[in-house]
Amino acid sequence: MNNILLIDGNSLTYRAYYGTANSPQGLLKTSFGQPTNAVITLNRILQKAIHTYKPTHILVAFDFGSKTFRHKEMKEYKSGRSKTPEELLTQIPIVKEMIQLMGIKYFELKLIEADDIIATIAKKYEENIKINIISSDKDLLQLVSKNINVIQPQNGNKKDKIINLNNFNKINGHNPKQVTDFKGLVGDSSDNLPGVKGLGPKGANKLLLKYKTLENIYQNIDLIVGALKEKLIQNKEIAFKCKKIATLKTDVDISYEINDLFFKYKATEKLINFYKKYEFKSLIPPENFKNIKNKEQKKEKQKIIPKFKNLLY
Repeated sequence: MNNILLIDGNSLTYRAYYGTANSPQGLLKTSFGQPTNAVITLNRILQKAIHTYKPTHILVAFDFGSKTFRHKEMKEYKSGRSKTPEELLTQIPIVKEMIQLMGIKYFELKLIEADDIIATIAKKYEENIKINIISSDKDLLQLVSKNINVIQPQNGNKKDKIINLNNFNKINGHNPKQVTDFKGLVGDSSDNLPGVKGLGPKGANKLLLKYKTLENIYQNIDLIVGALKEKLIQNKEIAFKCKKIATLKTDVDISYEINDLFFKYKATEKLINFYKKYEFKSLIPPENFKNIKNKEQKKEKQKIIPKFKNLLY
């Protein structure tokens, strides 16, 4: 059965960098000074995802730049975030090169966020294809449905956190269709969305349980009393603006069709040369490994070098 793996390239690249940047051994660099910690860590994340979820199709989505159409709605959107370190910026083109050499398509578009690219693909194919989305970005939770799961990577050797339609409400206190209503009420500090000042997640979930949507909350504002009513009235405009900004686009013009995203891993000579260039010794198989034809020898090699046993040479 076909299944698509949609990957938030920015989320995972940043996670790969910051997860290893402060290791006791220091920032991983080549002998010629190029930082590579994000590249090799992302490679491991991709390898794990491919072997765990066995996708037939893959797309990695990236943000094109720092400014998007959402900044026109709110100038403060995502302001206050730390500046991306130069050691990470220099790795992003290398990450994209590696993704292509692994036989994976990536896509980016001016003024559009990676989330919107993922949302467009997910909604286009969800009726007939199982879709797994890998990201730490909570905006993507609004896409969870019968055929769409959101997978949040965990640190170390912990298992990925898989959020699906069955466990969504237990984890979040509301349903996927209410994610943008929830963000309208409580905001999102990571995106600098303020929401309704003084209203927390528990209070927001109680309102959504009773009134279902942000619109219905305000249509029934006279049924709400006390300080909560005043908070909602005072922050009505910003609440609706936060909901609008948090809502993902599902109509991005993407140049790829489903057949373009077909994936079959192949450790080509170009990919091996890439690993050699950036001195990823742990990813370079012995020269004679790909030429082994005897089944017994193959089994022995797989015992000695288990990390290569799933690679197709």
